[in-house]
Amino acid sequence: MKILVTGGAGFIGSHLIKKLIQQRHEVVAIDNLNAYYSPTLKKDRLNRFLDPKKFSFIKLDICDQAAVDKLFSQQEFQVIIHLAAMPGVRYSMNNPKIYEKINVQGSLNIFQAGVEQKIKKIIYASSSSVYSGNRKFPLAEADHIQEPLSFYGATKRALELMANIYAHNYPIETIGLRYFTVYGPWGRPDLAYYQFVKKIIQGKPIDIHNQGQMSRSFTYIDDAIQGTMAVLQNQFSLGKNHLYNVGSEREVKLLDFIFLIQDLIGKEAHKNFINIQPGEAQRTKADNSKLKKLGWQSQVDLKQGMGEFIKWFRRYYEL
Repeated sequence: MKILVTGGAGFIGSHLIKKLIQQRHEVVAIDNLNAYYSPTLKKDRLNRFLDPKKFSFIKLDICDQAAVDKLFSQQEFQVIIHLAAMPGVRYSMNNPKIYEKINVQGSLNIFQAGVEQKIKKIIYASSSSVYSGNRKFPLAEADHIQEPLSFYGATKRALELMANIYAHNYPIETIGLRYFTVYGPWGRPDLAYYQFVKKIIQGKPIDIHNQGQMSRSFTYIDDAIQGTMAVLQNQFSLGKNHLYNVGSEREVKLLDFIFLIQDLIGKEAHKNFINIQPGEAQRTKADNSKLKKLGWQSQVDLKQGMGEFIKWFRRYYEL
């Protein structure tokens, strides 16, 4: 198939492109290479992690409707995998307008262009952040969504609702993937696991939110990609927006996670305990039973996954 991947220079996007190429799909990737975090890392994903001769890359901002329309007028896609977004819970609390513009308006441009080109399947990235106001665990797709606690989570929930409208009114499959704390090599520098590893190696103190009383379902990048491929390869009914949790069923306490990193690095962290930050969820625990029905199974445990990340981190930064 000819597949459009938005956010192709991103963490999940670049790994997904690698898998799609391996399966002989034709890939067109777009990304605006913004400076929310290092554009150099994004370019290295495209040119060092990936072979740039095996896919097409176009620098394009999804908020530029004219550019999006031009792209769709020049190329015909069978599937859209829409991963482009402004990420980050904490940053969204001080910059909500950026998140509304990119995650809602930009996504609308992609969905509308896809519908006008009569594309039959759009897979898009949602987030476990939509659950941040929920108190029933494990978190399941059928649960009523309480009020998200962050602007980031609110924009991802808005995307889900928008996809639902498209699915009900046009002959298209829409499939949203609620990713739970995806980590691994070539990951995002703004995420806690990346900062913990960096600062522990450097001997700098790490901030531990909510006095350490937090927990997460972690998802290794390879498992996240397998979950994405599972929905790509399955047929879904029209007229409905399908939602899937992509996350390990194991819930890990924050302090246990930090102890694991210390053991893997061989160095103790200097710990700075602080209060929970605005917009943060205290706990996530994924119910992944729905995705398992498509044949998906988490393969990589946290110790193995973090070991792979730390090895990559040392190589990439030549430590």
